[in-house]
Amino acid sequence: VKTFTSMSKALTHYIVAAFAEDIQEVGFFLIPRETKGLEIADNWNMLGMRATESHDLVLNDVIVPFENFVETKHKPQPN
Repeated sequence: VKTFTSMSKALTHYIVAAFAEDIQEVGFFLIPRETKGLEIADNWNMLGMRATESHDLVLNDVIVPFENFVETKHKPQPN
């Protein structure tokens, strides 16, 4: 579950962080809305979160091909 997915009902793709076994690092993956097993939990609290419409993104046994890999989590660098 990815919590607080702002404007989730209007998006066509989602970026999700996950551990990539192939490279043994946390990476970010671009997941199309029509991916099998993906659903949006209708749990937005409009009083607490105002205009964000931040529902939860639920991933039920979602398989994401490595070609949807975007980048790895960068280590902090000084400015």
